[in-house]
Amino acid sequence: MSQSLLYRLHSHDLKPGVQANPEYFKEVYKSTYGRVRIFQVLNIDEESKAWVVDPRNKVCDVQGEWFCRGQYPPALQNVLAEKVDFKPGDKPYQSQYLDNIDKQVHHISLERAAKDEESELRIPSLLGSLDYYGKIEGKEPTDAEVKEFSSIWEDTIYTTEMWTLITKGDVEDLEKWLTVAPLVAHMRSSDGRGPMFWAFEHRRQDMGQMLTKFGVGHSDRDKDGLTPVDLLDSQHVK
Repeated sequence: MSQSLLYRLHSHDLKPGVQANPEYFKEVYKSTYGRVRIFQVLNIDEESKAWVVDPRNKVCDVQGEWFCRGQYPPALQNVLAEKVDFKPGDKPYQSQYLDNIDKQVHHISLERAAKDEESELRIPSLLGSLDYYGKIEGKEPTDAEVKEFSSIWEDTIYTTEMWTLITKGDVEDLEKWLTVAPLVAHMRSSDGRGPMFWAFEHRRQDMGQMLTKFGVGHSDRDKDGLTPVDLLDSQHVK
């Protein structure tokens, strides 16, 4: 796998020693959490480029219609001739693949158990989210749980999702999420702000009232010592 192009593009500069060949690939975009990465292909042979865009080299379902697939240029035929296609009936490959999946799942379970032993109230990782939220579904959190949960200041996909819901004013989805997992009302991002801060910042009075019902107060302070109420003053809005 480490020799494949997909692996090198996916893990480029994320894993030690893994990098796409800088002679042929340049990263031009990476999303916040690295789920989307776009690379520009460099040093493309001009003759091959011309061959690919030539209409005569496109394969159309019906000649003259809009749906026409491109083809690899002749210069790549020697490379393509060496490829080995995966066959659905390849039993040894499937067996090895499933064994590896089982090992990974077992490793993740052990790793998660070790973290949970340290603290059952951590903001969940993507892999642990379903199990974690399952523990608090429909359950009103205790003061101790709220204190522990809100003490973790971290930017995650969940803080991003919460911020998005509030800035868009999506009251219905916010209510659904809080009903399923009431503890998320107390999440905090790396700057110490959370749902109530964002509700005040974006003048979402209905959302602020909803968060109050879920036990979120107005006296929490962010890293600069500001409370949600302070954000009504526009000079404090980032």
